[in-house]
Amino acid sequence: MLEASDVDAGYGQVEILDEIAFEVPEGEILSIIGPNGAGKTTLMRVLMGLIPARSGSVELQGGLITDRPTHERVKMGMSLVTEKQNLFTEMTVAENLKLGSYTARGDEKEKRLERVFKLFPRLEERQSQHAGTLSGGEARMLALGRSLMTDLDILLLDEPSIGLAPHLIPELFEKIREINDRGVSIVLVEQRAQEALELADSGCLLENGCIVHRDDASAMLDSDEVIEQYLGGA
Repeated sequence: MLEASDVDAGYGQVEILDEIAFEVPEGEILSIIGPNGAGKTTLMRVLMGLIPARSGSVELQGGLITDRPTHERVKMGMSLVTEKQNLFTEMTVAENLKLGSYTARGDEKEKRLERVFKLFPRLEERQSQHAGTLSGGEARMLALGRSLMTDLDILLLDEPSIGLAPHLIPELFEKIREINDRGVSIVLVEQRAQEALELADSGCLLENGCIVHRDDASAMLDSDEVIEQYLGGA
């Protein structure tokens, strides 16, 4: 579904990512974990085309997208939910969702809206409410729902649990699993490393812009190196 090969990227003279390489098979979840400042958000921006790769390549479903602009990647089935969510706060929930379906035609928009409301019933209840008045959990649902309004094949999630009350996080991860069960491949960047790996099929540990450990998620959870260095010896 998605493959990065020897990707380097950065800002100005600062090199952030160094020879990043991984693949996401169709229908699977890849969790990318690592400390703050490791380059995880930069990687997501490169995958989405928001900043260019200085070298290396990115492929989506076997086609080279390294130099394609973001809007073309959206049309090809990729979507990014950033940690800031980027909602249109003065617009209603329904209006935010419909903006996510700008590539759809005819009655496809309504079909997608029905699917989102089925996954997130609370959004249907709040559809006439301004996005800026939503709770943190509802705003996160709206950001996820808007991404599902595209013709989605692969979803990039950057720190989806950040800022959420602890009691809302299990529901969030359950919804991510439901999205994956619908056939959507997922790249998940998440500080809650253990929960992220328990959800995923495979994982990468990113440190100082380099992937220092890559394996099946279950193997990473059992890895002495990962446990000692990143899971706090738990």
